[in-house]
Amino acid sequence: MTNINNPDYDLKEFENIIENYKKDEFAYLNQYYTKYYLLGTNEKITEDFYIYQAPNKLCVIGLAPTHPLLQPQPQQQNQLPKIKKIEYNAKAVDTINKKKQNLLSITSNICTITTIITEQEEKRYQIKAGVIGWLVDINMRFNNNSNNNNNNNNNNDNNNNNNNNEFDLLQNKPFTEGYIAIIKPKHDNPSIALGHCISEEQYNEYIIKLSGENTTLK
Repeated sequence: MTNINNPDYDLKEFENIIENYKKDEFAYLNQYYTKYYLLGTNEKITEDFYIYQAPNKLCVIGLAPTHPLLQPQPQQQNQLPKIKKIEYNAKAVDTINKKKQNLLSITSNICTITTIITEQEEKRYQIKAGVIGWLVDINMRFNNNSNNNNNNNNNNDNNNNNNNNEFDLLQNKPFTEGYIAIIKPKHDNPSIALGHCISEEQYNEYIIKLSGENTTLK
């Protein structure tokens, strides 16, 4: 029987791993997740998304660094776009954890993000599934609209402040706490499930090329 006070394994072997996790919030992602990207040049996809696949094959969907929501806007004094609300597709969300669930296509809409350009003008971004599969989770931090007409003004002010803080995660921590959704792909084989995506290396090359063409790229 192993003595828990004197285990057979050496904990020092794991010290470097733990230190890396403390120093780099992406260390865990880099070690265990395979990174894929779906570009706006793909058919019916208008912006760039990341798809991070875990060892259990589940796919985390979120905004790629080159997505417009993560880029400073010259017409807004080089500030990130101001998010007004995030609305998940109610039909897709209602099927989570149910036995019979509709299969999402690559271009199925998961949620819509509305931004404020001016007092009179808004812009909407459609967040796509990016992979054929089933929706298993959404980011509950974003599942409340910033404006609720049924609340009084004080409640609206509180809700707006809370949602603004949550929306910050989408733009400041898009690869961790600011993810959009988690999808279980129909196919376990990545070459089939994610064959339409590009690799992390290809995406980095894409960024280099894009940076040369666009001096405002973050």
